[in-house]
Amino acid sequence: MFETILAEEYEFGIPEVVLRGWHTLLAEYLSKSPAYDDLEMLNLTLPKDLVEDIRRYYLAYQDHPIVQEIMIGFYDSAAQYLD
Repeated sequence: MFETILAEEYEFGIPEVVLRGWHTLLAEYLSKSPAYDDLEMLNLTLPKDLVEDIRRYYLAYQDHPIVQEIMIGFYDSAAQYLD
């Protein structure tokens, strides 16, 4: 899924070995379902109140069978959108 390095990625002057490492890291991360601990990363880019809303929704719906079915379906089919 992340084997191809795009030409524009090389334009940043990053060594290929680093780009390949980044692709490997992304592939591994995206191969897993989201976890509660992932919410901490959102604090880097989103307002705290929004992260707290997301955290509340996550806790409220994490065991909801229909939500789980939808999310599992999304992750199972996401590869076709990333290639």
